[in-house]
Formats: sequence, C-alpha cells, structure tokens
Amino acid sequence: MKIQKILIVDGYYGTGFNIPHFAKLLNIKCYHLLTPAVMNSNFNNSQIMLTIDHYLKNVYVKNFKLDSLNIKDIDSLIKKMIPYHFDAIIPGTETGVALADLIAHKLGLNNCNDYHTSNNRLNKEKMQNALKEKGLNYIPFTQVLNLNELIKWKNKNKFEKIILKPSNASGSENLYLCSSELEIEKAYTEFKSYKTFFLKNGGEMLAEKFIEGDEYVVNTFSVSGLHTVSEIIWYHKIKKHNTIIYQDEVLIRKLDSQMNQLINYTFKCLDALDIKFGAAHNELIISKDKKIYLVESGARMMGNCPYLKSFQRAVGHNSFNWLFDSYLKKPNKCKWIKQPYQTKFNWIRIIFWSDYDGKVSKILAYKTLKQFQNIKEINFDLLKFNQMHLKYTKSLIDSPGSCTILDGNLNKLNSTYERVISYLQEPEKYLWELNK
Repeated sequence: MKIQKILIVDGYYGTGFNIPHFAKLLNIKCYHLLTPAVMNSNFNNSQIMLTIDHYLKNVYVKNFKLDSLNIKDIDSLIKKMIPYHFDAIIPGTETGVALADLIAHKLGLNNCNDYHTSNNRLNKEKMQNALKEKGLNYIPFTQVLNLNELIKWKNKNKFEKIILKPSNASGSENLYLCSSELEIEKAYTEFKSYKTFFLKNGGEMLAEKFIEGDEYVVNTFSVSGLHTVSEIIWYHKIKKHNTIIYQDEVLIRKLDSQMNQLINYTFKCLDALDIKFGAAHNELIISKDKKIYLVESGARMMGNCPYLKSFQRAVGHNSFNWLFDSYLKKPNKCKWIKQPYQTKFNWIRIIFWSDYDGKVSKILAYKTLKQFQNIKEINFDLLKFNQMHLKYTKSLIDSPGSCTILDGNLNKLNSTYERVISYLQEPEKYLWELNK
C-alpha cells in the first residue's frame, strides 16, 4: 500500500500542533511549512522560536520555511516540493489557509479549495459580501474609512449597537461592542495601534450591526463539495471590558428543528465561500427573531477542542481521522459523510477570564479543581506562554486558561460547572495567586 504524504502549512499552534501525532497513527507521513506569519506574531522571540524549531524537527519528516510571500520565493519553494509528491496540502492554522490553497494549486492537486476565492475565506468583509451575493442572510457591514463616516453609517441605519473588529483576525481579537459615539471614538483610536496575535495588524477595520442572540459553532468537514457536521457547540459569551468574551463552550447533544435549520444554512455558507475540501470552523448567531447569520468561517479545524481526549470521548469520534479522509479519500470511501449527528457524553469547556493585569506567582487551580472527578483537563498553557503574566481578558488570546467537564449525568456536570464559575468570582483564592 502506498504511504501517503501530507504537507501542513503553519502547524505550530492550537489544533495544527497535534496533526502530526494523529497522522503517524495512520502511517501518514507529515511534512511542515513555516510561513512568514510566525515572524510577525507573538511567537517571535528567541526562546519560543527555539521551542517551536525543536518541536518541528522532532515530529515532522521534513520542515520547509518560507521567508517572504514574494511570488518568486513561493515558486522557488514549489520547485523544491515537487519531488515529494504530496497527496494533500492542509492548513494548520488560520495563517496557513490561503498559502495551502495556492501551493496545492501550483502542485496540480485537485483535492483543494480554489485559491482564487481564498480571500473570501479569510477577510470578514469579503466573507459577508460573498453571502450577500448568493442571497443568504448576512450581517449588515461597512468598511471603516474614517471615524466620521463610521458614526454617520451607524446613525443612518439606526443601529443601537455595533461591533468593530479587524477584517483579518480571529478568536474575538480586538473586538469592540459600541453603543455611544464616545465608545466608537475610543475603539477607533485603540484599533489604530493594535497588533493581532498572528499578524502585524488586523487589516482594515470592519463595522457590523450587533446581532443579539445565541452563538453557535458548527464544525464541518467537506469532501468534493459534500458536507457533514462533526459537532455543534453553543458559545456562552458574556459582555465584559467593553467587549464580548467567551465564558464556556457547551456541546449540543441532540438536534431539533432549529439546529437542523442551523446546519442547512451552514452548508449554504460553505458553498458560497467555495469550501469543498477539509475542515471548516463556522461561527453563527441565531438572533432573537430566529434569523440565522454567519459571524465568520475558518477553512481549518477548530483551534482548541478536537485534540482534547475528553472532547473525543464526548463526540464519539476522532476529528483528525475525518480531516485526513476529507483530503485523501473519495466521498464513497468516507462512511462518516452520511452519518447522522450523534454524541456520547455531556461536555463543557470553561474559559477563565481575568480582571487583573500582572504577574501570577502560583497556579492554585490544579489543586482546587482536582476534587472534581468529572473535570478532565486543566490548561494554563497561555498563561505559561506569557511568562505567568495574567492579562486583562478581552479575547481568547488573553484568556489565562480553561478546564473541561465530561459527564453522562447532566445534573452532575451542571453542579461542577456552577462551582467552577463561583471560583471565577474569587480567582485569587481558588485559581491563581498574584505577586504582591
């Protein structure tokens, strides 16, 4: 049997970090490409780069590096890749999406999304415009040219609240919820000096009408334009620090008529965005008047859940296997493509937030949360990544950590959840100790 080879583009963070482990279990050879994006990110310091380099050298068959996005450099890289006869090019993170499309095209692969429409899958303004052109529900938006035009747009449309965000960012980074002109002016000024985690800047500012409602994630996989749902998660978000932050993610166990409508709309969005292969992480809102809107879609796997053992137990499958199948197999060989939605356990991930900016001397949560048998993972990697510097939480990137709860008994899960949320009200007593 032929040993298959895949190239992961920017697999140095989140779920992408775990792809080679699961590929090895299936005897798939995994290669890696590091793009210039990492040099523009918060990873760009000597110690972290040494850690990344060490990891990449130990888990991949070979590592390629691209120093610039100049077309000559890309073509030179392609020539080096031709002898490897890759079977698929897969994005590891958001920064790898467009380049994965382009490389696959230049290598003559057919199991890839069209690189001509890559920007519709990255730029939030173009994304909403693509939905509009296909006659789908979209969130009213405008590109922000200047402060006066922004305020005029809000007042003309009589929007009570608007969202301001970068056109090229994810994870609720640099997102502002504004009602008054004073809030808009403050957000506009702050935005100009902001750098996203992955990029030097977040691109142009995008303004959208604020849609009040319930937000969901619909994770999907596509094979030759056929789509299936991997899991649906309800995002519980709270308004805090003049923005909207994640508090927890709850796995949806069963489908009702509303969830089926959510899935049907999601599939139409995938078609509108020309997503035909691989994973897609789709965030949507069901408004108070029951209309469904796409917030954004990322043509890659969800960044923080699929590799967790508790999550795999809860959904009853390994999403990485579906990822590889979606690129390497024909639809009739993917049994899961027609599999009805099903889950095994109740699952929730609580995302910790902080009202404090400063140094942490000790993490107390490991001991505090150990008493609960249904708490499965406790993660403070981002806090450690930031040298134990606790940040004033305004996005997922600023969150110090998280924990997951898995239980077949919903009452027991809810009981543990309530206790952990109460600890967040007194974090210095239960979760972390601050430097005096």
